[in-house]
Amino acid sequence: MTFYMAPSGDHHDLFFQQVVDPIWLEQSPDPAAAALRQARQPAQQPACWRVLHRVTYVSRILAPISPQADAFTQAMRALDLSSNYELVRTLAPYVAGRTASYGDFVLAVRQAVNRRLPDLLGHLDQVTAYLAQYYGLQETV
Repeated sequence: MTFYMAPSGDHHDLFFQQVVDPIWLEQSPDPAAAALRQARQPAQQPACWRVLHRVTYVSRILAPISPQADAFTQAMRALDLSSNYELVRTLAPYVAGRTASYGDFVLAVRQAVNRRLPDLLGHLDQVTAYLAQYYGLQETV
């Protein structure tokens, strides 16, 4: 998300005091540095917009393999899948279009794991549960 903060003279000072490297600004022959030197107006402190970016992304990175690691984590690491998202990306082409019914989805996951990641067949229930949660599916009784 991007937020544009209302113009303020304080933003001018923050930019030149905390964002821009003062040594680069004074000594660099870079055209951007020259333009910023011309734009700097310390006596006037012109009102400037401030742009605030917020980025959120979460992907569970698997812990390093240790003797206490569960069998599923060890199998994922053996396949060079270091996160749950990599598992989703690997199987998505085979299961993403099969989410209309839970039964079709489970069948698609089974076929995809059998074809692409046969080392995870012993963990099929765990893979299916994770992918069902990712795609927002619930088992119907």
